Parts: sequence; C-alpha cells; structure tokens
Amino acid sequence: MRDVQSTSDSVSEMNIEISSVIPANLRCEYIENPIGIDKITPRLSWILQTDRRGQKQTAYQVIVASSSELLKKDKGDLWDSKKTKSDKSNHIEYAGQMLKSRMQCFWKVRIWDKDNRQSCWSEPAMWTIGLLSSQDWEAHWISFPYRGQDKTSPMLRKEFNLTNKIRHAVLYLTARGLYEVRINGQRVGNHLLSPEWTSYGKRIQYQTYDVTELLCTGCNTIGAMLGEGWYAGSIQQWPPKEHLYGEELELLAQLEVQTENGKVSMVVSDKTWKTTIEGPILSSGIYAGETYDANKEQPGWDSSGFNDSKWKAVKVNNDLGQARLVAQFNEPICVTQEIKPVAVTEPKAGIYVFDLGQNMVGWTRVRFKAPMGTKIIFKHNERLNPDGTVYMDNLRAGRLSKELRRQTNEYICSGKGEEVFEPHFTYHGFRYVEVNGLKYQPEPDDLTGKVFHSNAPFAGQFECSDELLNRIWQNVFWSLRGNLMSVPTDCPQRDERMGWMGDAQIFCQTANFCMGMAAFWNKWIRDIRDDQLEDGQYPSYVPYPDAENRHVGRSAWADAGTIVPWYLYLNYADMRLLQEHFESARRWVDHICAENPNLISAKESHGVDHLNLGGTIPEKLFSTAFFARSTEIVARMAAVLGKDDEAREYDKLHEAIKSAFIYEFLQEDGKVTGDSQGAYALALAFDLVPENQRQCVAGHMIKALKKTDGKLTTGVVTTHHLLIELSRNGYHEDACRLVQSRQMPSWGLMVEQGATTIWERWDGYVPHQGLADSAMNSFNHFAFGAVGEWMMRELAGINLDQDHPGYKHFIIRPHPSNTITWTCACYNSIYGQIVSDWKLKGSSLKLNVTIPANTTATVYIPAKNTDRVTESGNAVAQAEGVCYLRTEGDTVVFKVSSGTYHFASE
Repeated sequence: MRDVQSTSDSVSEMNIEISSVIPANLRCEYIENPIGIDKITPRLSWILQTDRRGQKQTAYQVIVASSSELLKKDKGDLWDSKKTKSDKSNHIEYAGQMLKSRMQCFWKVRIWDKDNRQSCWSEPAMWTIGLLSSQDWEAHWISFPYRGQDKTSPMLRKEFNLTNKIRHAVLYLTARGLYEVRINGQRVGNHLLSPEWTSYGKRIQYQTYDVTELLCTGCNTIGAMLGEGWYAGSIQQWPPKEHLYGEELELLAQLEVQTENGKVSMVVSDKTWKTTIEGPILSSGIYAGETYDANKEQPGWDSSGFNDSKWKAVKVNNDLGQARLVAQFNEPICVTQEIKPVAVTEPKAGIYVFDLGQNMVGWTRVRFKAPMGTKIIFKHNERLNPDGTVYMDNLRAGRLSKELRRQTNEYICSGKGEEVFEPHFTYHGFRYVEVNGLKYQPEPDDLTGKVFHSNAPFAGQFECSDELLNRIWQNVFWSLRGNLMSVPTDCPQRDERMGWMGDAQIFCQTANFCMGMAAFWNKWIRDIRDDQLEDGQYPSYVPYPDAENRHVGRSAWADAGTIVPWYLYLNYADMRLLQEHFESARRWVDHICAENPNLISAKESHGVDHLNLGGTIPEKLFSTAFFARSTEIVARMAAVLGKDDEAREYDKLHEAIKSAFIYEFLQEDGKVTGDSQGAYALALAFDLVPENQRQCVAGHMIKALKKTDGKLTTGVVTTHHLLIELSRNGYHEDACRLVQSRQMPSWGLMVEQGATTIWERWDGYVPHQGLADSAMNSFNHFAFGAVGEWMMRELAGINLDQDHPGYKHFIIRPHPSNTITWTCACYNSIYGQIVSDWKLKGSSLKLNVTIPANTTATVYIPAKNTDRVTESGNAVAQAEGVCYLRTEGDTVVFKVSSGTYHFASE
C-alpha cells in the first residue's frame, strides 16, 4: 500500500533543498496529451532526467486540475495525490474525482529523489475524456440513400451558424467505412484510414479532434468523404469478399462548440445534412487502389455558400448499433516521412518509372499537366521486370477471383493547368511507381512518396562494425513501419495484408525494441479477444471476418493470444492488460488441454515452421512445444496477478506437458525427434529439456547446422530462436556467421539483391534462379526480421529481467565476436534510454552503458576477475554505483545503479 503524506502548499520552498532531478516525458495511457480517451482511471507515467548516478524516486506528488489556470497555481481540484512514498513512475492510476465525458484534465508531477529532496514541478500535460456512454451521442449514423453497385465515394455536408465567440470546439468522428472530414475548406486532423480496422460488429473506434482553430463566428461548413475500406471493401478471404462487415457507408459526427458565454452548441450528423455520389472518387479499395476523376470535383463543397441544391437528403439510421463505440487507444495512422525519387526512367515509350530508392508503404503525391479527359495510370510495386517496367505478378490479382486490379491508381485529368493527385482511401507497398498516360518526361521532383503507418514512437537504434548488419537492422525497421496499419499485417502490398497472429508473436520482441508498441499492442490484443471463438480458440489472423472459421486454433499462430500479451507485460509492466486478458489466455490453454488429454498436442499449424528449407519439425513436437509455452505463460500471468490457485494449477500442467514432451520427443543421447535445427531451437528456447541435458541438446543443434554446411534450414517460426540459442549455448560465432552470410539462405543475400525491407521468404530472388513463385513472394514481410531481437539481445546485450518487468531492473550482457569489433545500441524504455556501447580491440573490451534513473541493471563484463576491470579509468571496486556480485567463468557480474558508466576489461 502506498504511504501518503500530506504536504502543505503554504510551506515555503525557500527552506527546501531542490533536487536536480527533472520529471519529464509525461504520458497518459502511453500517449503524450491524448485527446478523447475513455478511461475513468487513466494511468499516468513519467521519466526522470538527471546526470547523477544512483538517482531514484522515493516519492511523488501528482496534481490534476480542471483548468490550466488552476494548475499554474498548483491547485489540484480534481486530484492531489499528496506526497506518496513510492518508486513507481509508470502506470500511476488516477484516483481523484469521478471523471465524466468531455472533461479536460491538466496535470503535472514532482518527485522526491534518493536523498528525499523535492524536485521542481514538471512541465504541464493534459488529457481529455471522450464520450463514455452511448447516451452521450446525440448524432445519428447518416449515409447516401442508396448506392447500389456504384463505388463512388459519398460526399456529405452541412452548413451551420455560430453566433457567439468560440472558446473551444471538439469533433467526435467515426464511420462504417473510412472517412476524411473537412471544416471550412481545411482538413480535420492528420489521421489516415480512420477509424482504422477493428472487428466492426463488436467494436468501432471513434476519434476526437480539437477543431477550435478551424471554426469562425458566423457561417461554417463541415463536409465528409467516405471510402469502403475494410468495412465494406474487398478483403482477402481466399477468394476475396466484399461487405464482410456491412454494405452501407455511414458517418457519425458530433461537433460540440463551447462559446465565451458558456453555452454549448452542438452540430450532429442528422437529417439536416445533404449528400451526393456525384463526386470525384469513382472507386477506392485498400488493395485495388483509387480512381479519381478531376472533372467531377465540386469546388467549394466543403465551404459555406456552396450550391448543394442538387444534393440529396441523407438517409438517417437512428440505431447506434450493437458494436461498442470506443475511443481510439493506439497512435493514429499518419504520414511520418516524405521521400523523393532517386531516378526516373522510360523503359518503354510513354511509360515512366519512378524509383524511390526505398521499399516503403503509403502513397504518392504527384503533380502533372495533361489535356482534359486524359487518364493517367499509376502502378505501384516493389520490383522491376527485366524490361524495366514495374513487376506486378506477386500481387496475385486474378489468382483467386476476377479482380484484376492491385495497387493501381487512376486519375482523369481536368486539363486546368497543373494538377496534383494524392489518394484518400487506399495504401500501397512499393519502391517503384510506373506512370502511363503522360506525354512528356516527368522530373523526379514531380512525385513525393508519403510514408505512413501507425505512429508509434521510435524506440531503438542499432549500429555495429559490420555495415551489412546495419543495413539488415534498417530493413527490419522499415518492414515494421510498413506493416503497422492499426493491426500488424503480414505484408503491405498483395491481396492479403492481414493481422497474421504467427508473424506477430514471432516478431513482437523485435518490434518492441524498434518502436514504442504498448498502445498499438493494447489495441490489437482487444481485437484478439473480440474475435476469439466461444470454445477458446484464437483465429490465425485478427481481425477475423471469416464466418467459416477455416483458420483457427493453429499452433504458433493462435499462441500469439498468450505470447504477445505476455511480452507486452514484460516490456511495459502493463498489469491492467494482464488483468483484462487472463481469462482469454486460459481459455485457449484449456481448449488445447481438453482436445489433447495425453498432453501431446495434435493441433495443426500453417506449414509447421512456415517457409523452412527442409528443416522439418514433426507437427506434434511443434504443436506440443507451443502448448507448453502458452501454458507456462498462463501460469506466470496467474502468479503476477496473485491468482495463486490458478498459478499452481497451470504450473503443474506445464510441468506435465514438459514431461510428456521429454518422454515423447527427447532421446537419451540428447537428440530431438526430427533432428532439425528448428526442433532443437524450440526445445531449448521453451525450456523443454532437463537442465543436465541442455549442452547435449545444444551439441546436436550445432551438428544439425553443420550437416547443411552451416546453412539455415529454419523457417519464420524458429530462425530467431536458433540464433539466440546458439549464442547462449556457446556457439555465438556460428550465430554471427549465419547473420553475416551473403549466401542463400541469408539476410545478406536479400541485401546483396537490393533489398531495403525484409523478404517473406529466403529465396524471393536468387541469382541464376530468378524469382520465387509469385503466389507467395512478398518483398516486405517482417517475420524473418525477428533477427533484430538477436541483434539487440545477444550482440548489444540488452535483455529483460522477467522478475522486474518494464526494465525496472534489466540485464546488459553483450556477446563480442571475432568478426564484429563494436556495437552501439540504445533503447527508450518506459523509464528512459538504455545504452549498451562496446568496442573490442585485441583482448581489451570497452563497454559504455547508460542505466535510466529509477532503475538498476545487472552488467556482465568479460574478464577473469575484478582486478582486470576498471570504470572511468579507476579500479572498479572504487566506482560509485557499482557492486560486485559474482564471477561466472570468464565473466564478472556487477549490479549497477542508474547513470552512465565506462567499463574496460582485459
């Protein structure tokens, strides 16, 4: 229980010694200054900034005020935590007055340091509450009366008058489909593809925008365009299907304007709006692309004074529906970078190809001139044909349906001078853009690549002495960015783009090292629960609109329902997530147990170790390994949550599964059934062998590698486990050789062939063999990018301590290599930046580390004893903040307090 002491605001601070520690980076539910959240006990977090070693927080005081003016006066009329003795600086639950819809909350924090010295107040932060109840919605769903087979995007508008001076205005928006909204001719917000993808029949996200600056006293206009998106558009279901969630594109909008006289005016979507389908977006689809006819533009439609006499009255749906309207939790999809082409070529007469130099995800903004009626076609993809045109075969158009269009935009020119085209309701994965229809050679500057994705903050960086590994890390990072579209997609270009569960659990720790994924995972884990079957099975991809349940309960894929939430907890110490998810996770384990009373799982998978190169793993071994892993996680979840009976129950079940695994699949000499690299890697990674046989099993693992002349046979599920287990069981140089290889199969081969993202398969393109089968050959898939986890954990040495989640305490244990002479990596944890920076010269190692304030770390330094270790040039025994723990073989182990340290060893 927290120890709360009263602190008087009247105490003179002249008598208080002020700490140099600064509370900073204030966040509410992982987001800086979020608008429109729907949590009535939101969690508050901050980091501590200081250049002193050993600093930590011993107490904090949070104040929350209903106005910025009160906060400036240090008055917390909503909540004053007083001085609370605690070292917690993350996930502090608001415990003040009941929060209600629409409330604005302004907050700041101060802390007491290790010497009980009080800090200055932090810079102010804020959050606002959205609409907590369906009763708060006065808006109605509105739509065009009847589109039939017409694919044109509906346009909707309303003019309204504001007579008093505006103090504050908030717009709540969502759609069944996708929306883009404008007020007085200006776009609202920078969100793209909103309200994003959820299981729409159960949950639809709404977004909240501060639109104060867009409104004026007098006449105003709000306008909206709608696209089919995932809600009504085509989704790959083998074959693709439309209208999996619904047919009608509908808008729900509620504008609330507070004026200086204290009154609130409300403008809502209702029968007073007008609509048309005589607009310029003739069609739009996530996969197909967009067709835009500039001749059908209606200038001024989103501004006052427009003649809308030919527009129709909207159709009104007074039923809000069964799906819950929930505030968006994750960071929105938005543009984060712009890229200019590196070249423009003309491979055939009148066909121009822009090369962006980077395989990216988003769309382009293009400017051009052409006569009225000219149709300009833009094709997007990742590679070129031998003749220099854009290769489109791997997009799989027409393979399982009559749909022949993929990643292709069309623009019909108005002929009115220079025209600019940027899509609205689609996205593409591409490096190259083929343009057909221009009568002149375009300039590189005529096109701009707009990179967009769920805007999670960048968190990790990695560099080392091998430029190949640096490029691989960049490729990993670009593949992650390109596959964060409110769900973790497998690919961003072909007729799939699904939230494949297996890919996500394989890659989740690498993703956590690259970006701040907490809010993103929280949103998607809710999607997982929404689409879990009644019998406890998880689908293979989420959201899961397939009513036929053809892809459910597959080992390694369904197990993302336990693995991803557990890694979210380990990385971000998110106890609330575990509380919300525990019953869902245990239902999955209970389902497997009920189906397999002998504890050897017969669950199917997707090709077992998908895309392996002959390293076959027996399906029962594979499935049982993941059964054991999920059961172990459920036991640990229960223990963390204080569910002691359940913890004992699932721990006992886990031990029984492990015993069954050993009996069924492990031979006395340490061989594992299948004798493949991946089988050994799984058995070791999931701790499914007795401790006294680990080295023997690892020995067989390296033999399996040598049988193939040191080449990988693993697929997407086990490759990263193999690398980690090689490094951790005495074969680190072998792991390094695999990652540094440029031969087939390897990441280096991808780089040698021009890859700027991670490929779906090892043999996507092999010299003298050519391209792999176009039916499954994406050049932007993040699963094999899980090598990033090995780079951060084994080369850089940054590791979680499962007993202290969120990096409250962590481990730095780098593995220097004969072929890699230095590594520098950093990771922005929820407590601050962690740095591991080492350089090897002969037998001398220099290791610079940074431990964030309010945390500690265990640091492993290669040396035979402490006499061979110095810190900042002095004997390590004299170093402030360093405590010797033990010696393990040729490694000395220290506990290190927060701060920056410069170790050296011989």
